[in-house]
Amino acid sequence: MQVARLGLKGDKASLGRYLRRFLKNAATDKNIAQSTKQSLAELVADNASSTMRFAEPNQPDSFPFLSIEEVAAGDEPLLSSAVARELDAILNEHNQVDALTAVGLSPTRTLLLTGAPGVGKTICARSVARRLALPLCRVDVAALMSSFLGKTGQNLVDVFAHARESPTVLFLDEFDAIAKRRDDPSDVGELKRIVNVLLIELEAWPSHGLVVAATNHPELLDRAIWRRFEKVIAIGLPTTDVRRALLTREFSRLAKIPSKGTLEAIVEATDGISGSDLAAFARACVRRVVLDDIDIDKVASQELLARLREQVDQDPTARIRYCRIATKHLDLSQREIGAELGISHVMVGKLLKQDKATSNVRRS
Repeated sequence: MQVARLGLKGDKASLGRYLRRFLKNAATDKNIAQSTKQSLAELVADNASSTMRFAEPNQPDSFPFLSIEEVAAGDEPLLSSAVARELDAILNEHNQVDALTAVGLSPTRTLLLTGAPGVGKTICARSVARRLALPLCRVDVAALMSSFLGKTGQNLVDVFAHARESPTVLFLDEFDAIAKRRDDPSDVGELKRIVNVLLIELEAWPSHGLVVAATNHPELLDRAIWRRFEKVIAIGLPTTDVRRALLTREFSRLAKIPSKGTLEAIVEATDGISGSDLAAFARACVRRVVLDDIDIDKVASQELLARLREQVDQDPTARIRYCRIATKHLDLSQREIGAELGISHVMVGKLLKQDKATSNVRRS
């Protein structure tokens, strides 16, 4: 019934979107013939290719600042429960657009992701596109910018005009480069024009797609830009549970993970670093295990202690952290720790007592 209603209305964008969602849900439904699924998939693909006029790989000069991808299954972002709930709520809105339309509402059209580099903003955008069964259209902001007066604004108009033609997730990374405050004293007027274009285009964005913008510097955004985003999600550095889950996933590529003590040592020692850096650490360990045929616990412990030692070299007060983690999780003796740090085992004992006293004060 929904297909007939959309077809009679001539709403190609919504019809294509409905069929994408149908195909996604039908993938594991054995009651629907495979030939039917294949035919529908071909129709949806033909419709997308006829309505979307973005740059294709064989047309690199058409829109050099755009790239389009059908996001395949892959690693999902590991996020705090609060952030995950907010994203799920937006996806639920788009998956139940008919219910919202019936009461005169539309799903969230614009989403702003903020957070430090490496916390997962890009992977979130990819995940949203995949879960909505929509193509991800990424804008290369550096290529979008032009030294010619008014050209950057025109490029933005072109991006939004093409993206509106069929359902898509339009992803604007490094968003602060084109949405800076208009009170910047160094601006000669071009910045104001760009922001004005953005304000108009964001306001006119249709409900059948989603604009996702990401920035590491939310403080640089123009105040009026904030009001154009219906939802703002701040993604923080990974929590203890997220770090543990991320490490487990990365190490599981070996079909085994370090012992609990080693894993917990890494979790504790990596408080305050991004998920991207944490994944890089785990992958470095995995490479050594694969290439050098070394035990995973030995590799992970060596890599971790080397990083902790670098912190001590930069800041002597980090010795307490080194002593605590090495004793608590890695079962190193005070003499072994002292030898690594170039201090006596007596001093190691004093540092551990100092750390314990400090922890007791915090708890009280």
